[in-house]
Amino acid sequence: GTEDLFYQRFVERRLVSLELAGQGDDGVAQGTERGPIIACIDTSASMAGAPELAAKALVLAVCRAAVPKGRVVHLLLFGGPGERTELRIRRGLGGLEGILAFLQLRFDSGTDFDGPLLRALELLDERELDLADILVVTDGLCRTHPEVVRKVKDSKDRRGVRVWSVLLGNDDARGVSPFSDTVVHVDPRDASGAAGLVKALR
Repeated sequence: GTEDLFYQRFVERRLVSLELAGQGDDGVAQGTERGPIIACIDTSASMAGAPELAAKALVLAVCRAAVPKGRVVHLLLFGGPGERTELRIRRGLGGLEGILAFLQLRFDSGTDFDGPLLRALELLDERELDLADILVVTDGLCRTHPEVVRKVKDSKDRRGVRVWSVLLGNDDARGVSPFSDTVVHVDPRDASGAAGLVKALR
């Protein structure tokens, strides 16, 4: 369908790819500087349509670039409070079909950043995800509780964790900037504009 074509075009031309350079053990063992990735994808109602497609295409591109290199990717789709579903991908575990099926899921409700951010911090305690980079893909129409922002900052200070946010179709970064090291703006309707997102993922 059109959706598949969109994914394919997005991914094949690397219109959206992201340089994520964690320092996890896995990364070092693989002879590369890059560690695991925890990707939190907003599937709330405001993301419906182009933003959600762009978000999922981005995540697919990240998986296709990172997993064959031996990097673990932990996907977390989220919506409103208490709404999230997760999938862990590592080389030889769950193929592209599994990822695509997972990416069909959505919540179509409100947005809550607190739950997924706290869950991401919890995941960092696992050996497999130690020192992961955290990627948040959202339209940013939400606020984070100050206590959660403090916990994220604490984790950054202690572990050197980095949080990347990709903001889709919204120029207002106030929702994500309190917890992000880097904020990248993407217009989901303009795939060519996404090309400049980051050089990456060779």
